[in-house]
Amino acid sequence: MASDLTAAGDELMRRFEDLDDPRKPSGRFQYPLQELLLTALCAISAGAEDWVDVSEWGEFKLEWLRRFLPFEQGIASHDTFSRVFAMLDSARFEDCFRGWMTQLCPNLAQQHIAMYVFTPPVAATPQRPLRSQPGRTLN
Repeated sequence: MASDLTAAGDELMRRFEDLDDPRKPSGRFQYPLQELLLTALCAISAGAEDWVDVSEWGEFKLEWLRRFLPFEQGIASHDTFSRVFAMLDSARFEDCFRGWMTQLCPNLAQQHIAMYVFTPPVAATPQRPLRSQPGRTLN
């Protein structure tokens, strides 16, 4: 079973290889993008609804996550998840995610699946008061 898990984890990571890490120019980061992606995708699949949930789920499942990647620095804070995911190329992330889902569920290829996308609130300005932003449906 462990080899099946490793193969599934490897496939997931291969699907996201083309997603550029927006932090690379500085080269100063503690948590590899692959670890953040794996934690977030698994946590959200398990019901996490925000970055605090993702970080807490990661802490709870850290030993399990280490079957796939080293997680030498442990699990990132919710602030790190929020900051890094806000910088990702959302169109490229969607392409990678669709490729992964097509691999997992080939019968759903070319089907439209409605899903809620968590959209963090933007900072308030005098011209734009702070208000919550609803998610959007991806087709």
